[in-house]
Amino acid sequence: MEGAARGGASSHYELWLERRAKRARPTGFAPRPMQTHVVGMEPKDHPADAMQMPHKAAPFVHGVGNLPVDGRDKSGVWNSGNTGTRHARRVYVGGIQADMNEEQVGKCIAQALHAVGGAGKEGEQGCVINVYVNRDKKFAFVEFATVEAASNALALDGLMVQGIPVRMRRPNDYNPVEAQGLGPTEPNPNLNLEAVGLQRTSGDVEAHPDRIFVGGLPHYLTEAQGRELLEAFGQLKHFDLVMDRDTGNSRGYAFALYEDTSVTDTVCEHLNGMDMGGKSITVRRASQRPPGHGGPTPQPPAGAQRPPLGMVPIVPPSRAVVLSNMVTEAQLMDDQEYNDILEDVLEECKTFGEVLEVFIPRPSRSGTTVEGLGKIFVHFESLESALKAKQALHHRMFDGKQVDASFFDEQRFLARALE
Repeated sequence: MEGAARGGASSHYELWLERRAKRARPTGFAPRPMQTHVVGMEPKDHPADAMQMPHKAAPFVHGVGNLPVDGRDKSGVWNSGNTGTRHARRVYVGGIQADMNEEQVGKCIAQALHAVGGAGKEGEQGCVINVYVNRDKKFAFVEFATVEAASNALALDGLMVQGIPVRMRRPNDYNPVEAQGLGPTEPNPNLNLEAVGLQRTSGDVEAHPDRIFVGGLPHYLTEAQGRELLEAFGQLKHFDLVMDRDTGNSRGYAFALYEDTSVTDTVCEHLNGMDMGGKSITVRRASQRPPGHGGPTPQPPAGAQRPPLGMVPIVPPSRAVVLSNMVTEAQLMDDQEYNDILEDVLEECKTFGEVLEVFIPRPSRSGTTVEGLGKIFVHFESLESALKAKQALHHRMFDGKQVDASFFDEQRFLARALE
């Protein structure tokens, strides 16, 4: 079919790669951004030089790295402090990047805690005294100098580290009864969380009637992909993908709360039963009893407004992704330019998973209207691949233009109803 490239025929793909080697220009896609910073914060909200690593570093000692001599005893060995308080001074950090080492994790957490005002008198250079990292399972244990600093670190839950939100939790050996007399057990309510791009969530999130439960998720789903799935309906106020501390993978369920809770019922209706990883996911209010467990089904709170389905301005996640602001009609009229763009998109999208089809409408030589002209449609084999592609390609540069990526209704794509 003219205007389409199928992703399943390896012989065709090999032919395109052979042609590509003879092309005069490389791919139109700009290289993917490299994660070179320790704490990833949005430039528009925070100064470019915020949270920079110090220029002068102390020698690397016992796994923690460039932390100061304040944390060592006279022999130069790291002093982990009073072992009786250790359970209350340690924090589990989940979801770190697999290539992060003890030095990077320690500096990242210390910098963030200092920035929000939670490091205490020890400051950035002394609040963290030891770090253990399990790279295979993507988690770390961070030991703080004081109980107060450890409690304040819990408020950093969701901190963006190299572009990925991490989870801050008490370790399994934490004893809340013994901890009562050791120092503060909750974060200081006056921490400046906005300094590291976090928002303070109210203590009643878990009891909120519009809190959503999402179950049946693939265990390999990342937190970023889970957010991408739900944020198609609006901005999230809270999101927690529950992780298995032993494997470092998702336990297959998550909880979420939207800033605009009026979309709650719409989200449940659209996503409940959606196929992901070969099985259907469950999406319902967290307070709602699962089928067969008896009891009344909770109703939306009084006065809640449920928007009509036809008025929801976004498209639910699907296996079809549409890319806009990439091509001009002049490029599409030129056969060589058109084929180059088709190959660029197919090759790039194959890095996210199996591609069933890339479809690029071309201008009609007779002058008739062509639906979807100026857009590129990519049909993936799985929803997970589409989620990864949409997340990675949105705002990516292509031939000097910033790409807009969004989901497109799969049935409309198959029917070529592209407007």
